[in-house]
Amino acid sequence: MIKTTGFLVLFFLFIVAPHTAAGSPMIELDEKDTVCLEKTIYLNECASKPANLIIWPPDEDFPSLGIGHFIWYPLGKKGPYQETFPELILFMRLNGQSILPWLDASADLPWNDRDSYLRDAESERVQSLRQFLLDTRVLQTKFIIDRVRRSLPELLTAVPDAERPAIEARLARVLSVPNGPLAVIDYINFKGEGIRENERFRGQGWGLLQVLQEMNDTEKKDEILPEFVRAAKTVLDRRTANAPAGSKEKDRIGGWKFRVQRYLTLSC
Repeated sequence: MIKTTGFLVLFFLFIVAPHTAAGSPMIELDEKDTVCLEKTIYLNECASKPANLIIWPPDEDFPSLGIGHFIWYPLGKKGPYQETFPELILFMRLNGQSILPWLDASADLPWNDRDSYLRDAESERVQSLRQFLLDTRVLQTKFIIDRVRRSLPELLTAVPDAERPAIEARLARVLSVPNGPLAVIDYINFKGEGIRENERFRGQGWGLLQVLQEMNDTEKKDEILPEFVRAAKTVLDRRTANAPAGSKEKDRIGGWKFRVQRYLTLSC
């Protein structure tokens, strides 16, 4: 557990405090949009079921927690995906949220593997964690929004100079239309920014950057979000085609495409 006040101040100033590079597209959400996003992500990630706020799939070496299915690695283990649950807890502390005593006492995952978690699945500790995650859904949503706001400048910086104006213009157009900000935030939470080299199959990524690269340019407002959805489906199909033999992509692609299709009809 990190208790150094100076570290928390620095974390807030440089990591948690929202900031956007000059010229980068901005994400602006009001309270109604935030509530709508919470419902959308909770539905997409957990089917709006409290039981799904903690999952540990048989084919994963880590559990996923909360409405965003934030990753928490066992002590001493690291994987190809970015660990986000400890960052969420620190964000909660900085925003005045009381943390469960056992969770506040240690930053380490209390289970070494899936079997040890399953043996503990009906314990008071797990039940208290699930209730805590259910009660803090809006704060988790604000954490997701904050991470996306911070990631967009990083995404644009990763784009080659010659390509950057077109990518930035497409992103700005998507953010300018109804449901566009919700689609961008949900997709990044779903499949990432697309800039991490270790998140590739056959050298090709599947994050927001790849969707923006796949998009055709259009200035017609009613065509922008449908084009984003089309591009996202293409990128997800490409991921499935590039996936290693024996992976679960082919079992999941239908649900993935249904998820992005729903961006066109989001209503809260």
